[in-house]
Amino acid sequence: MISDDDLLQAMRESRGDKQLAFVKLERRFRETFKKNMASLPEEYGNVLLNSLYIEYMNHTVAAVKALRVPLFEGWELPSHEINQSVSSVHQDFTAAVDNYSLQVRLAAAEQVLMYSIHLTDEDKRKIHHFGARIRDQIQKSAVREVKRDQLLRLLNNFLREVDSDYTKMEVVGAFITGATHIARQSLEDLDPIRGWIETIADIFGTAQEEQPLSLPPAQTKQIPGPNLPKQPARTPRAELDDDIPF
Repeated sequence: MISDDDLLQAMRESRGDKQLAFVKLERRFRETFKKNMASLPEEYGNVLLNSLYIEYMNHTVAAVKALRVPLFEGWELPSHEINQSVSSVHQDFTAAVDNYSLQVRLAAAEQVLMYSIHLTDEDKRKIHHFGARIRDQIQKSAVREVKRDQLLRLLNNFLREVDSDYTKMEVVGAFITGATHIARQSLEDLDPIRGWIETIADIFGTAQEEQPLSLPPAQTKQIPGPNLPKQPARTPRAELDDDIPF
């Protein structure tokens, strides 16, 4: 089982997208499964091996149900009482998960590109130039330390994003609105950064005009997941004799 912190982090990273949350959670479940497999003793039987397979599948199916993801409709977990290894069931299971996860990741990547802008090298050079002037002004200002740290954090996150092949507009927006708001409420010695921020915004505006952004769909499309065949009848470890002695 992954920790509560890992669960919360996966939900934060998905930003309300339940399908993407499932992908991130399943990735953590599988990492835990692989670590547990690597720590198995040299000699182990089907009982111990199956317990790890079933634990991973159980957690994954629980995430499916909790997040209402359209995956594994009508599918049942194998029983711990099955004599033979359930490795083949696990292989079919992970293949279905991988199929679904790749579709979700591609859809998420498409959404990122819709809200991203490709900057030229010259645009990046100009933005870093004004970014350096903004940093200098922040560092020599008399603004409170907590506000200074907040501004520098916004600026650093923004400049890192600028160096990406595609700059996400949510990071740009967070910097422009956050830094402008703090500068407006702070001392006069932060006034110069407002002009430089406006210049940076103009650079992005020009880049956006030259590279129109596609409009996103009205609603996030639900990706149907592949269904696994129903599990065969369970085979108990031992069956009672037909004749029961009294």
